[in-house]
Amino acid sequence: MKAPLSLNEMNGYEVAAVDGPVGKVKDFFFDDRTWKIKYLDVHADRLPNKRDVLIAPHSVEIPGQLTSSLRLVISKGEVEKSPGIDSDMPVSRQHELAKRGPYMSDVFFSWGESFMGSHNIDLSDYDFRIRNSGGKELDPDLYSIKAVTGFKVNSKDGTSGHVKDFIIDNDTWTINFLVVETGNIFNNKNVVVPVKSITAINDDSHAVMTDLPKMQVHDSPAYDPLGPEPDPFDKGKGVKKD
Repeated sequence: MKAPLSLNEMNGYEVAAVDGPVGKVKDFFFDDRTWKIKYLDVHADRLPNKRDVLIAPHSVEIPGQLTSSLRLVISKGEVEKSPGIDSDMPVSRQHELAKRGPYMSDVFFSWGESFMGSHNIDLSDYDFRIRNSGGKELDPDLYSIKAVTGFKVNSKDGTSGHVKDFIIDNDTWTINFLVVETGNIFNNKNVVVPVKSITAINDDSHAVMTDLPKMQVHDSPAYDPLGPEPDPFDKGKGVKKD
């Protein structure tokens, strides 16, 4: 029987192509409708053009337990040609850049007034909408594991904990369970909650919504990283947007 496979434990794993080392895992991006991992964010600092690249899961050998590395089925040259992380930005990155919009405009006006005198600058023809590099449409359902870790878990009757980790099926790269930290600093417990109970993710309020009452979340099975994988019957479904 397989043990649970934690995504947060895989952050920092060494990544190697078929012909040598590439770098380290920095993050995972997932689609909240299917809960499937869409990309690994790999910091390719072992290659000449050091940068973060997006690697699709089908380019990775099936991961297992008792390892601290991932092997790719592609070459270092193919990794170097992989898209950069701003070619398909997760929601957290989209919001980060959107919030910079007014600030960047202020800087532009300040520069114009300082170096060109007090002139009116017509920006009516400029399009300041945030876009992925290359012009790809922004994906409102693409989330970062690193960003969602720590989000509140809100039940209908109050906050029931915080997101601690994500448990995946290593054959399909699908998230089946959240690890939720419940209780307080004096009496806390990590429990596994099926993603089929998640109804929404709200990046603005840093919260994940569940249709489970607080007591049911608190009474969910304790997370045991060395124990058997949770019941596969509880595999997840997508979420509804706020």
